[in-house]
Amino acid sequence: MKKNIKKWLHFMLHTVSRIRWWHSLGLIILLSGKVSEANAAQRVTYLYNSGWLIETPNELILIDYVPADNLHQMDSVLFKKIKRAVETNKKAYILITHEHSDHFYEPLLQWHHKITGLTTILGWDYSTTDKSILKLFNRDSLSVGSLKVASHPSTDAGSGFLVRLANLTFYHAGDHAAWSNDVTLKFTDELKFIGNLTGKIDMIFIPIARGKLGGCKSTESINEGTVLALQILKPRMVFPMHIQCDNLLPYQEFGNQVLKRFPAIVPKVPPANNYEFEFTTL
Repeated sequence: MKKNIKKWLHFMLHTVSRIRWWHSLGLIILLSGKVSEANAAQRVTYLYNSGWLIETPNELILIDYVPADNLHQMDSVLFKKIKRAVETNKKAYILITHEHSDHFYEPLLQWHHKITGLTTILGWDYSTTDKSILKLFNRDSLSVGSLKVASHPSTDAGSGFLVRLANLTFYHAGDHAAWSNDVTLKFTDELKFIGNLTGKIDMIFIPIARGKLGGCKSTESINEGTVLALQILKPRMVFPMHIQCDNLLPYQEFGNQVLKRFPAIVPKVPPANNYEFEFTTL
């Protein structure tokens, strides 16, 4: 009995230490169950603002990663993680939707030179002589490895991406939002275009507020746009993003509104001022 208790305590201490370590790095979200045919875990890691790491049993996708001021150690962690994934025969991809500094981290463009097999896809006409960097913008699509990506022009800069894998489909909006009433029609048209490309979307990642320069404030037009996105795309899960400020309460408020208005959609949000959150799908 005492031996079993000691084993349990050791396990709990190890688990807590790992949680504390990740607290300094970002938000871990574990997705399992219906997302994968084999019920293997899917993992989504929140990496500040609009950055995410999406892991499946066969792929690893880093999208719009820009390190927070206190999270530059993530560069080394992510680089090693991607390198290990490729070495174990996983497909690895870096996607960047547009050139704004809160979405585009230029050092990432060098990683494929150091990690053979890593694919980089940019959502705008970036000027480069590096022919191994793929570019996808306007209404277009490409297939590379296990990945099928469709793009559409954003209401701001660059593109939004619809990404399709064997057992997972997700949409990352980049800076596609109803920033003002003037762009609501364009915003809606592009979402309908994406919605018509696929019969289902497991996850969407959408901006719910302005960036740091805008005080991370949401507006009536942005709020109405998020409602339109949920109505048009009908995802199983929604991940709010685009808050660069310390207060994460707007994420929680958004989640509460989704639960009230869209009971069939599961909001996945970090608790206010806390980047740790784990769950499994229903």
